[in-house]
Amino acid sequence: MAFRKAVRQQMQGRIMLFGASGAGKTYTALTIARELAGPNGSVAFIDTELRPNPKTGQLQGSSECYAGLFDFDVSWLDNPSPKTVRSEIREAHGADVLIVDSVSHLWEWVLAQVDHKKGMSAWNKPKGELKLFVKDLLMFPGHVIACARGVQKYETNEVEQNGRSKKEVTKLGVGQQFDKNFEFEMDIVGRMDEDHTLHVVKSRYPEISGETYKRPGPDFARTIRDWLDNGQSREESSASEVAAVREMLAEASTDEDLRRARARGLAAVNGLGLSEERINSIRDAVEATRKRINQAAPAAEEGEAA
Repeated sequence: MAFRKAVRQQMQGRIMLFGASGAGKTYTALTIARELAGPNGSVAFIDTELRPNPKTGQLQGSSECYAGLFDFDVSWLDNPSPKTVRSEIREAHGADVLIVDSVSHLWEWVLAQVDHKKGMSAWNKPKGELKLFVKDLLMFPGHVIACARGVQKYETNEVEQNGRSKKEVTKLGVGQQFDKNFEFEMDIVGRMDEDHTLHVVKSRYPEISGETYKRPGPDFARTIRDWLDNGQSREESSASEVAAVREMLAEASTDEDLRRARARGLAAVNGLGLSEERINSIRDAVEATRKRINQAAPAAEEGEAA
């Protein structure tokens, strides 16, 4: 593998919102999603937060409370599992933005599968299923917004008081009810309070990191969209990197030069997801360069002998 020049590229957002019931996660997710999708884009919503309709007695997704305010397509899932949500993710391919609300139901599924009598090994299979869900979610070819329920976190410590040891419980604040490692995969993580205030607890966008937004609306969503759109398109990045590889190949005169150029080409294929046409152009240029170097080698040896 070879290094290539780092280039700021346009990004597909990976956003997580968590908080208590009624904090505004779903509304905020739809607000951000519609801005990211644009006026003609599509939003797919996988809804696991089902509730009975008092008039019909049937279950319906809670997201549809906002159907009159936002344009989106919805799929309900009762008793979801990582496998069933993965299937819905595949169905959503083609949408500009995907919302999953709530991933906390998948964590509940994991907990329900664990037989604690088997020890730590009991986690292997359900956590493996969850990892496959996370992989498919991250590989979705559009923006992703994941909502999670908030849960109060506590810490218990042994403390000494009057010569005696006792346990002391400390509130750590509200955390998300999902795999704790999931936040590492996200670009932006926001905690929402009961008064609809969003606290940015993690962000790869320095301008909003640590900031607080009261009832975040379209302006906040546009801030995120502008940051994600700031950079080269994949087409621009691919074209410039292929040109750089071809220049290295044109200047190559030794096997080591060829190795370096080929390694950079592989880095571009893996890092930029080049089209088949561009991959073939690099492959053809590598083969042509190899032939040129091999043909030049005997002539150079004859010259040295003379």
